[in-house]
Amino acid sequence: MSSRKALTEKQRPDILIANRHACCICAESGGQIHHINGDPSDNTPENLAVLCLPHHDKATSLDIRVSKLEEGIKENKNRKIVN
Repeated sequence: MSSRKALTEKQRPDILIANRHACCICAESGGQIHHINGDPSDNTPENLAVLCLPHHDKATSLDIRVSKLEEGIKENKNRKIVN
């Protein structure tokens, strides 16, 4: 696995805004920026998503590269939340 590459000053707010500061799975606010493909050196926007702490823990404790969780993250990461 590649070594972690820090997000730029612009990337962090951009990904948080794109995901409305909410988990891509459950819409819980807050959380962490997650590398969807598990490669912490791949900071492309397509590979970054916001996950709440429970979903981030689940995603990082499983081999999500072949799971439905990864598909769900990709499908939901740029959804519009209706209030």
